[in-house]
Amino acid sequence: MKKYECDVAVVALGLSGLATAIACAEQGLSVIGFEKMRLAGGAANMGMGPFAVESRLQKKKQLTLTREQAFMHHMEYAHYAVDAHLVHDIFWKSADTIDWLMDMGVEFEVAPYFPKAQWTAHNVIPEGGGRPGPRGAGTMCKRMTERAEQMGVQMVFETPVKKIIMENGRAVGILATGPDGEEVECRSKFVAICTGGAGDNEELTLELTGVEPDALEQFKIVEGISDNQLKATMESNVNEMLSLFNEAANLHAKNIKLSKEKFTNEAVKEIGLIWKGSAMVFPSVNIMSRCLKTSRGYQVRGIPVDIEQADDNEKRQELTIDFLTNGKICNVAIAIDMNRYEQIMAEKSSDIDYARRQVIIDFVENFRTAYNRKDIKLLNSVFSDKALIITGKVITEKPNSDMDRLTLRNNKVVYIKQTKQEYIQKLNSIFKMNKFVNVKFEDIDVVQHPKYDDIYGVTLKQ
Repeated sequence: MKKYECDVAVVALGLSGLATAIACAEQGLSVIGFEKMRLAGGAANMGMGPFAVESRLQKKKQLTLTREQAFMHHMEYAHYAVDAHLVHDIFWKSADTIDWLMDMGVEFEVAPYFPKAQWTAHNVIPEGGGRPGPRGAGTMCKRMTERAEQMGVQMVFETPVKKIIMENGRAVGILATGPDGEEVECRSKFVAICTGGAGDNEELTLELTGVEPDALEQFKIVEGISDNQLKATMESNVNEMLSLFNEAANLHAKNIKLSKEKFTNEAVKEIGLIWKGSAMVFPSVNIMSRCLKTSRGYQVRGIPVDIEQADDNEKRQELTIDFLTNGKICNVAIAIDMNRYEQIMAEKSSDIDYARRQVIIDFVENFRTAYNRKDIKLLNSVFSDKALIITGKVITEKPNSDMDRLTLRNNKVVYIKQTKQEYIQKLNSIFKMNKFVNVKFEDIDVVQHPKYDDIYGVTLKQ
């Protein structure tokens, strides 16, 4: 048996293991790290870079997102079903972590994680230059490995840890197996377990969350309704719908079969029309949702689905689901951005104003979803018969000079004036020629009349 002794034994040398080993060594502790692979970094070698808020790079770009804003957005999006203290620590220490890595020689480029997102991604610039991208974070892992070696961290590779040695209720070392099958023992004052998540450990998952593993990938209502029987009915109906989505998508079914015991006739029809345009897949996540009271019954928001026919950067969308007072699903619409929804509703001046804003948002979401459903009847009802509708398209012409090429003056916007009848006729043609139509709604704003408080206006970019 091969034997080691140290102050801190680190189990696994992925990103968290490397960070732990370096941090302990910087405090003057002797550290030995054990890793089952041939190199350090683990899955982080495949990534692009870490998250941070209020880093010096963001401040240099005059990005104004604060830690408080990011924290609140994260907690609201997660419906407060996550560990707030842990999220707080991650966000508040993120900028210092970037500084720490930059001091090791890691270079970053700040970017959004996806279009229109906040610029919180700190993508690693690959060694030797080049464009940040997948596997770029391998350079960060390399710099961290070099730093660990400089600090005297001993790294033992191809040696997976099999057991934690416990004495009198304390971890005092580890047992591992070397590459040649030889047993390895390391005695230490502390053991740091840095092996990643516990998603495959059903017993530990149940102990830590109180949720049965088989029930994890489900929808739950955690706030907003006190009737347990009604809550259970609503949860059951949503879970059945999401399961049917996945089953139908796996079978490449052209239609989706919904029970009229759990869905109104109107909902069955509307979901079927959305499905004809594109299948929707529910990702393997656990949804904890708040329930809102509406004039018809209840509503839940932020249910994620992947729309298969959409472009890659537009696939992930969220649904709003409406219920009657008996828990039956009566409407499903593609939701506006959750952050914008919260901002609009936060501007309420009274409970009546809040309810009116909810009605307006419901209209906007159903108006948007009408394009996905190819619902000509609803779209026809929205516009006045005397409406003048102006649409536009960008035409790219061949540049006449280098200056045109540099200034993009070769891009020309052509505006088209149409009557309501002409617009609806054009939409009909578009719907017939395209299986899926994705209309983006941006910059949504709800304005209350300054004099007549029961009159509102809504503006948006379509």
